[in-house]
Amino acid sequence: MKSIYLVLFMVLMFTSCKKEDSSESNFDIPAQLLMNADVETPAGDLFSWISYGSGINTGFNAILTDEEAFSPSHSLKIARTTVDTNYFWVWYQSISNLYFIPYGQDLTLTAKIKGVNLEGWGVAIALRCDGKEQDYQFETTQETTPITGNFDWTTYTIDLLDVKSTITSINVFLIYLPSTTGTVYFDDITLTHK
Repeated sequence: MKSIYLVLFMVLMFTSCKKEDSSESNFDIPAQLLMNADVETPAGDLFSWISYGSGINTGFNAILTDEEAFSPSHSLKIARTTVDTNYFWVWYQSISNLYFIPYGQDLTLTAKIKGVNLEGWGVAIALRCDGKEQDYQFETTQETTPITGNFDWTTYTIDLLDVKSTITSINVFLIYLPSTTGTVYFDDITLTHK
């Protein structure tokens, strides 16, 4: 009889310890996943947006600027005056800390965008989640929502549903597409989860 109580006691201790251990390992994922969402941290800072182009000396002007801003005083700018069908430019940010990836949840990417004389293919926002063995998820405005012309600050949003358990990084792209001229400004970029 004593051995039954001893076994029950040990089982209860093991399961209660297990619960405490698992709760200590849970990490609260922030509601907003991007750093420097208001674009006020200087370019080149550890938590800044990264500028990348598909070709060096291809005529792009991509800078953190105070020429235009939705809030408070800076935005990410990409401009080009000559048409080229091969090259693009992006501002991007990656999340590869597994504690910040909201597995099984939906993601919403939102950005304020202002266009000045954007002609051609225009600009887009995109969200790509990459995982093991070339497993990925991808959403973009590129073929569903044309972003061209002259327009004041406008909110653009895309949703990516049900982040897979195999995902190891989340990448946000603010894209200046090939065959485009004009100027675009991006500000207040957020990535939230539900």
